[in-house]
Amino acid sequence: MEIINTSQTPNNLANLSNISLLSNNWVNGTVRTIAVSGDYLYVGGDFSDTNDNVGKNLNKIAKYQLSSNTWSALSNNGLNSTVRTITVSGDYLYVGGDFSDTNDNVGKNLNKIAKYQLSSNTWSALSNNGLNSTVYTIAASGDSLYVGGYFSKTHFNAVTDLNSIAIYKISTNTWSALSNNGLNSTVRTIAAFGDYLYVGGNFSETHFNAVTDLNSIAIYKISTNTWSKLHNASNLYNAGDVNIIAASENSLYIGGYFMYENSPSSKTYSIFKITNIVNVTYNGNSLTNILQYSSNKFFYANNKWNLIS
Repeated sequence: MEIINTSQTPNNLANLSNISLLSNNWVNGTVRTIAVSGDYLYVGGDFSDTNDNVGKNLNKIAKYQLSSNTWSALSNNGLNSTVRTITVSGDYLYVGGDFSDTNDNVGKNLNKIAKYQLSSNTWSALSNNGLNSTVYTIAASGDSLYVGGYFSKTHFNAVTDLNSIAIYKISTNTWSALSNNGLNSTVRTIAAFGDYLYVGGNFSETHFNAVTDLNSIAIYKISTNTWSKLHNASNLYNAGDVNIIAASENSLYIGGYFMYENSPSSKTYSIFKITNIVNVTYNGNSLTNILQYSSNKFFYANNKWNLIS
């Protein structure tokens, strides 16, 4: 097993081998998200062209064909501001970020979230002309999109009290709030797995303060519409930001910028694989910030994770 815990910048988080650039020396700006569908990568971020200026008018979002190693623009020459997340669902890309229109101003009122039909290569707005502020993450589950960011309502104020996280029903094209009217600050990542959403960001509680001590990561049960905290997350993620969550059958993979309990100088870029968080006693002392990985247990002390033998 591996736990990465480093004070370096994310670009130096780990040594990667066997990595090769895509054709045209990649793109000329920041890449923030990549989605895969069939033979294509859909790449979003803050770029305009390929790095060698051969691929033009990519403008924040582009597709890369794996079989031919070629870049191409999406219709309307992309979007007019940052793309932060792309999710594939059926024949559509659902794209979130800071944009308002397509780059050529033909596609209007997209406002932070839009859909792109792959078969027709067309952009269209979601109902109520999108949202009133940044979208950081979109998770698709069945007929629903779970959307996270820093918004509070739809763009035309028709649906309010969304507060950083909302449901968009694809079949009815309708927005609705999650229980307790969402969360009290930014949502940066959502992982949908079975009956649960695992939500990360830099929030501390639900918007109406009904569920507290969430400390940047929370669990939302879809069938009961209830929020709960990750057990002992207040010890493990105190005053940190959770930027990415991936869920599998038995584990959560959580990445972000965390500060640990009683270690105010230890806020570092970190990735953890978590199967369970438990309270145990070690050498007669209660240890609450325990990371359990399979049969191995670790506790945080002296600026590092330590194995309990």
